[in-house]
Formats: sequence, structure tokens, C-alpha cells
Amino acid sequence: MYGDALGITDTRVTLDVEAKLRPFADATRDEMRVYIEKVVASVEPDEPATAEAMTALLQPLADFTAKSGTSPDTQPTTADLEATPFADGAAPLLTE
Repeated sequence: MYGDALGITDTRVTLDVEAKLRPFADATRDEMRVYIEKVVASVEPDEPATAEAMTALLQPLADFTAKSGTSPDTQPTTADLEATPFADGAAPLLTE
């Protein structure tokens, strides 16, 4: 009907769009990982202000994740993040 006329019910169109957007989504995800790695690595155990800065810098990501409806049960753990390779093959360096 209306969707057919617009061509928005054809799954081939959806797959084509997803295929075209995938490289951009992957690049964005990889850059976010690099950002998170750098922010987490900037924390100095003997300087509480650095932990506060990390929290402030990562809060928008936490807020976005919360708004996206992702269940807390499916949030990546530190072990998940450490095991996730970057596009360049490097593993993230996370500190506790």
C-alpha cells in the first residue's frame, strides 16, 4: 500500500541502507572505544579529581545507554571491554 509505493517495505532497501551505513557505525564504535580507553587511562589512583573527571566525561555515554533502553544486564563489563579488540587489532587498556 502506502509503504509499498514509497519502497519502504522492501527488505532489500533496508539491507542496502544497513550495508552502506555499517562502515560508519563501525568507525564510530571504534572511535568511541579509543575515547573511553583514553579517558579511563587518564585516572590516577592518588588523584581523586581524575576519577571525577572520568565520571563527568563518560556520563553522557551512560545517559545515552540508559535512554536507548539497553538493559543493565546487557551492559559490557570490564572483562568484556578488555576482550574487545579495536579495528587496529589492539586491545583496550582499562584500569580498575
